[in-house]
Amino acid sequence: MPQRKRLLAYREVTNQTAQVDSDGYLGQMISSIVLGVPGNSRRGKTGVHAGDLSDGTEVKGAYRTEQMNGKEDSHVNFGQITREKMQEFMNRDRVLIVHTSYDVLGKVKIEVLGLAMTQIFRDAVEAFHSRTQAARPQLQPRLYPDGRRDVLQTLPGHFLFLGARLLARAVVVGDKVVVDKWSPGSGLPLTDCLDVYPGEYDLGTPHEIVDTRDPDEFFINCMIAHRRALIPYCAATGSNQNVGFGNLAQHLVSMVTGKRGTGSGARGFDMEDSSEIKLAMGHKGDPLGTEDFPRLNLQSNVRKMGSWKHLYPVRIICDDEGLRVKVFEADIEEFRSQVDDYFGPGSRYANSPNLQYHAPKTFESNVFTGKRGDGTPRLLDCEVLYCARERADGSCVAC
Repeated sequence: MPQRKRLLAYREVTNQTAQVDSDGYLGQMISSIVLGVPGNSRRGKTGVHAGDLSDGTEVKGAYRTEQMNGKEDSHVNFGQITREKMQEFMNRDRVLIVHTSYDVLGKVKIEVLGLAMTQIFRDAVEAFHSRTQAARPQLQPRLYPDGRRDVLQTLPGHFLFLGARLLARAVVVGDKVVVDKWSPGSGLPLTDCLDVYPGEYDLGTPHEIVDTRDPDEFFINCMIAHRRALIPYCAATGSNQNVGFGNLAQHLVSMVTGKRGTGSGARGFDMEDSSEIKLAMGHKGDPLGTEDFPRLNLQSNVRKMGSWKHLYPVRIICDDEGLRVKVFEADIEEFRSQVDDYFGPGSRYANSPNLQYHAPKTFESNVFTGKRGDGTPRLLDCEVLYCARERADGSCVAC
């Protein structure tokens, strides 16, 4: 919640999203705390593990707060997976849902639901599959109807119908977070979600930005302090520290360039001038829990990539001394030439679903790499717009 206040303050400056956990990784920590079951220290990759938590429990998140244009239409996505994979998914005891939304008075609340893999759920999945011809259908149940806070979604296939139970709830009241529902064992009726904890909406003490043009201040307060606050909880729950940094990178680029975002989160252009921001986070074996070497994933929409006014890669690493960050600007004409080469006629990768740039092998390097259409090395040398590193006292210094 302190990070939310910081991002709400910076949103007024950057017009970037104030969502703290749009990827759902804080939800895994919350689930571990509610159940008393540690995670697997993995970032969204179950891998050889049976689930997100060490007992096989899978965790899904939905985030209805701070959406663009005041929307309230979040749902849980069980993934774009084949029918066979969905059958494998259901070979577990339960799924936990961490649902962040507003109550009818405007207060933020976080509801943790338990959903048992009962025959009711299996029948609902079978009915859903019978209604679609998609090879990889996406099951997307809701807790509330879109745009509503006062009723539950009662249609077949959604959480009330599926027999979900309320295991815990926390409500934000000013500067406090109150846990007013707690039943991690058997759970409470889902209708308890509609109970309203007393108290009008109150943001509490707002975060005050000293200098709205200072990227160092943002790096210190929203990146360094954010990670430091997460460390003990990650250690206690077996979770990964890489939480929300994609959104934070967008704020930082806006601070560095002076260009506002579009408030889009993951949708649309990242910047008001149609520019794009991409983050390469961590390195294998680092304190963040990174498991591989990061890449910029640009997908395959050549027309969209050609429309970007600028491309701003962001590189963040973490070592025993703390975070280091660089904001780059790519040579946009060279980038466009490389896109045309990669997807052009005669390229080995003309039908590739994803153009990738590997992050520089060392933090000191400013060159992103990949393959040209003929398989030879592709180099994209970038200009450094901002570079800073964390100090032991929580401040930062230019690097």
